[in-house]
Amino acid sequence: MIDKEKLDEQLRKNQKLEKLNYSITKDYMQLKFDSQNNEKKLYEAQEVLRCQNEALTVSLQELSNRTNVDIVSTKNEYEKKTKEIANTMRTQVIYYFKYYSK
Repeated sequence: MIDKEKLDEQLRKNQKLEKLNYSITKDYMQLKFDSQNNEKKLYEAQEVLRCQNEALTVSLQELSNRTNVDIVSTKNEYEKKTKEIANTMRTQVIYYFKYYSK
């Protein structure tokens, strides 16, 4: 009889341990799944930020290039106008001295 009681007690302990093992394994698998999902979400967010940074870099480079082109274009335009004004003034001064200095 004592052996049967010991056996029953061992069976109950074994069942409790199996339930505990099942619960721990279930929690472990859930945590593993959650951490993989979180890691995937973080990776996706990082990729989005990388793409946004890349787009901003390209936009800034294009803006810089356009600004440089505008600066050169404006400089050339001012130099052309300055030459035109200088030539006009030179022509007027020559005309003035040529006809009014006699």
